[in-house]
Amino acid sequence: MFIIVGCGSSNNESMFRGNVINPIPNSIKNINMAKDRSAIHGALFFDFESSGKDLNLIIQKNNLNQKKEIPNIIESIASNSPWVNEIKSKNIKIYGKILEEKYEWHALYIFIAEKKVYCIKN
Repeated sequence: MFIIVGCGSSNNESMFRGNVINPIPNSIKNINMAKDRSAIHGALFFDFESSGKDLNLIIQKNNLNQKKEIPNIIESIASNSPWVNEIKSKNIKIYGKILEEKYEWHALYIFIAEKKVYCIKN
């Protein structure tokens, strides 16, 4: 079973490795990345192909929790994604976390819609 995860830029694998999972599991292929250019530290949007097993590994290694809905701040960031309409379905599964730090916050969210997965890293 392969899952396609929903994003394009230079050095996609390096950015994925640094922001999602390192090392990259063997089943993860065709990594694409887009960057939100609306802010200095804009979000990264990834899409890739993965087995269900390696998708679960990403969720586990990043300590992501299943969510019932998309938080407003993540929905706002997602509005700049190349796949914003794809995550509006009521049938998506959402995993994520937001880390509040002293000067800024960071987030990692994964959206699973049938056979596509979309990833936001801020």
